[in-house]
This record gives sequence, C-alpha cells and structure tokens, in this order.
Amino acid sequence: MNRLTKKERLRSRKQIEALLSGGENFFMYPFRVIYSEALSVKRKTLDNRINKQLGVIAETACESLCDGKEDEACSLHLPRLSSLLIAVPKRRIKKATARNLIKRRTREAWRLNKQNSLSVILIILQYVADEPLPYAVIEEAVKSIIGQLNKV
Repeated sequence: MNRLTKKERLRSRKQIEALLSGGENFFMYPFRVIYSEALSVKRKTLDNRINKQLGVIAETACESLCDGKEDEACSLHLPRLSSLLIAVPKRRIKKATARNLIKRRTREAWRLNKQNSLSVILIILQYVADEPLPYAVIEEAVKSIIGQLNKV
C-alpha cells in the first residue's frame, strides 16, 4: 500500500489552521498549493531530532560525504521532513470513490518524486479541478509543484 509515513502526513489541527491563515500559496493546475516553513518547530530542534533518531550513523555518513564541513550540501544528506495534506473537496467531486482515486494518484506521484524535495515545509495540496484527471496530468503537476517549492 502506498501510504505516507506518519511523519510525512500533516495532521496537527493547529498547524493546519496556522497554515491556512498565514501560509503562502500559488496555483498549479489542478492544485492550489498552500505552504509554509514548519511553523511551530525551529530548524535547530529538527536537526536535534534527526540526529537523535539516526544517531551515530547520520554523523559518520554526513562526515564521510561532506568531509566534516558544515555547509548547505551537508544538510542535503539528512532525511526530508516535508509534511503533506491532500484535500479533495466534496463540493467539487461528489463521489467518494472519485475523491479517493484522486488522493491515491496524488499520493503516488508525491511518493515517486519526493526525493527532489529539499526543504522542511508544511504543504497542503487542494484539488481544484471538477473531475478526476489522469495520473500523468497529476504527476506532471506534482513534479512542477516540487520544483516550484525548491525555488522558494
């Protein structure tokens, strides 16, 4: 089953409300993208959590890859911590099976292309088309969204 891990899912009501009220957004058909850097978590705290989870393996792997230098390239070897919420409004897509199909396609496209994601952000993908689109269209949109988010 193609699921997002618990860490990859945006599920905190406080974070979702804060993101909807104060996040930046852009439109990439068939999605409206709302994003923000992790609102309640500082980068230093995230680095500490990652190091605790990965332990010595992360430090030695990072040291060997970066020659012990502290720079931007070194942070690329740590896991990505983007949290994602996929929203398909019942107002636009009436049938639950169609809404689930769209969510499955979007989740699969995200799973296959998320390795290109570079930053620690919270993301809401809100589906805005009036009918389910083919997987190829959704995948191209997700690739474009990831590219756009990397520029930010």
